[in-house]
Amino acid sequence: MNILIISPLQTYPTDHGSKKRILELGMYFKKLGHRVHLVYLKHRYEYLSEFSLDKMLEQWDTISIIHIEKFLEEKLLHYPLDYLYEEHIGEELIKITKNLNINMVLVNYIYYSKILEVLPDNIVKVLDTIDKFTDRNVMLEKAQIDKNQWWFSLTQENETIGLNRADIVLAIQRNEKSFFESICNKKVLLINHIEYEHSIKPLPCKDKLVIGFIGSNNGSNINSINSFIDKFIKLIDEHKFNIELNIAGRVCDHINKKHKNINKLYFLNDTSEFFKNINLFINTLTTGTGLKIKSVEALSHGIPIISTKIGFEGIKSKSKFHNIDNLDIMIDRLEEIYHNQSILNELSLKSKNIFKKYKNKIHNNIIKIFDYDKFNHSKNKRLSDKFITKYNNSQKYKIRYEILKYSYEINQNRTFSRWINKLYSQIDSLIEKHNKFILYGFGHSGRIIYYRYKDNIISIVDKNYKLISDQEKNINVNSIDILNQYNDEFIVIGSMGREEEVFEYLVNNYNINRDKVIKINLTID
Repeated sequence: MNILIISPLQTYPTDHGSKKRILELGMYFKKLGHRVHLVYLKHRYEYLSEFSLDKMLEQWDTISIIHIEKFLEEKLLHYPLDYLYEEHIGEELIKITKNLNINMVLVNYIYYSKILEVLPDNIVKVLDTIDKFTDRNVMLEKAQIDKNQWWFSLTQENETIGLNRADIVLAIQRNEKSFFESICNKKVLLINHIEYEHSIKPLPCKDKLVIGFIGSNNGSNINSINSFIDKFIKLIDEHKFNIELNIAGRVCDHINKKHKNINKLYFLNDTSEFFKNINLFINTLTTGTGLKIKSVEALSHGIPIISTKIGFEGIKSKSKFHNIDNLDIMIDRLEEIYHNQSILNELSLKSKNIFKKYKNKIHNNIIKIFDYDKFNHSKNKRLSDKFITKYNNSQKYKIRYEILKYSYEINQNRTFSRWINKLYSQIDSLIEKHNKFILYGFGHSGRIIYYRYKDNIISIVDKNYKLISDQEKNINVNSIDILNQYNDEFIVIGSMGREEEVFEYLVNNYNINRDKVIKINLTID
């Protein structure tokens, strides 16, 4: 069978839970013997490196890219259902499904469910919800999450319309399955996050207890881990406990407190290495919907875990360590484990048993997708290896051409092209050694730096941060005063033409080490 997966996210690197979800479900289909193709809905300003493109070509049978323009320009409590949809997406997908003889299309996220309406009826249409969006931002507002961390949000009526566009709806956790079944008239299957069992040697717990957290940069992660850190620091400082906290993922960019017992690891190439070096995983989430993929990852490694109720949603367990009501109780549970570390062995065994049941249930539910009646009438012509190779070669050149074409719209003349290459070369050298930096200035040059290096930027600062924040609703620009919270980070000056002025201002007014302030030399020879 030929299956087409439509994703607004790159599937390499898998530095976000949703990226892992999309990739692993596709790989499971391949494991079952199907041809699985990807259409990546790439925003024109989203950076796609040659390396990432090559890695994605290795993952999927074929890759096609459709360029998109729309984004969430304003923060709303509720968006129109098709706010992000663009007419050309459906037009291009009709051609792709015909060329690849597609039997089933799986669309990720309800905000692209319009695609299911425009595709031919002989194709089985699946919507992987990944999340529940009814009143999402209403919930975040009540939890006093900063508006900059809001995301897509729908009325229940619009979520119902989106769900009913599919033949089959996939839910990522039990509560959401029940909710979707109550508001739509389509078949809803529970497909939790797919993870494979990992065999690792547990870190011996000797004089020190090492705990860990992994999180992307969404509002729920940022709010909960910062709240936990406040309580954690108070605990270890008051009682002199030898507990170390390792934090990984892009949430590190938003952690303000510094402490000798807290390590920020940022991006991980291999989460197994992270789990090998901790005794206990914590899930601190106090808000949020969807299955908490970080908890499943910990379970798959057999790692002891303590979690809030929200952090364990979608996973069956009656343990008091997996159903914690608030962060104060989590601190109590952590203290209990510190004094009685034999609990770690019990929790490790629980993790292995829970994951075994979880894995078996997923397999049974995925098989149910292919029981759908329409598959009986679908012509199942397997594409040859020769066709796949030819298609991928043509797409590879087409994708690279389109990336260059969009770059050309920015690099309109040779001088600017040389200027931009010199800019990129110097920042590439910086991140090769230090990976992360703070960007000063968010004018024209600052924006060029941001769109290429946003995964490497810890924070953006600008004197006019209030005005810029009003204009750029999806980008968090901070006051220069936030620099007082950092000590050793490099600062790249993105205000071209004012480098010396900005350099002296930062050094003299914020007592920043002169060697940590990077001036970009853009002199064209």
